[in-house]
Amino acid sequence: MYTAQGSHPMGIQGIPEVTMARFRPNFVLDGTAAHAEDDWLEIQLGDVRFRVERPCTRCSTVMVDQETGESDRVNWLRYAACCR
Repeated sequence: MYTAQGSHPMGIQGIPEVTMARFRPNFVLDGTAAHAEDDWLEIQLGDVRFRVERPCTRCSTVMVDQETGESDRVNWLRYAACCR
C-alpha cells in the first residue's frame, strides 16, 4: 500500500491525532497534492514500476492505538472519508 503525505488526515476537526504509521503503508510519497494518488494507474519508485490494482479500503484496525492497544472513541474514518 502507498499513500501521499498530503493525504494524511491530521488537522481535520474531530479526528484524534494519529501518525502515518497507524495506516501501515509500505510507501509514503511526498511532494504531491492531497489525494492525488486516488487517480494514479501506475507509480514508479526508482527503476521499479507498479501497476495500481484498486484503492485500498481501510478496516477499523487503524482506529486502534498500536502502542496501547486501546480503540479510539470516535470513528474518525467516517470524518476522514467526508473530507475527500
